[in-house]
Amino acid sequence: MFHIGGGAPISWFQFARTIFEVAGLKPMLLAINEREYRTRAKRPKYSALSNAKMERFGLAPMPPVRQALEGYFEERIRAVSGIPV
Repeated sequence: MFHIGGGAPISWFQFARTIFEVAGLKPMLLAINEREYRTRAKRPKYSALSNAKMERFGLAPMPPVRQALEGYFEERIRAVSGIPV
């Protein structure tokens, strides 16, 4: 089993911002820190996924997040509009 990510590590804020940018939306987003967003769950300050295990097995790297999101939205548009692949 692999848990993998694509490209450089990014924060949840950067991930959300990229999703909205690729979707063509411009909501107001505010970055906050762990003091401003308290949860019962204890979370590490830095928890980026490592692709080392995947690379050791000779698997190709994942595309960067932006590229993966662009591909997702292209496929979604095709699926919703009924355009054949």
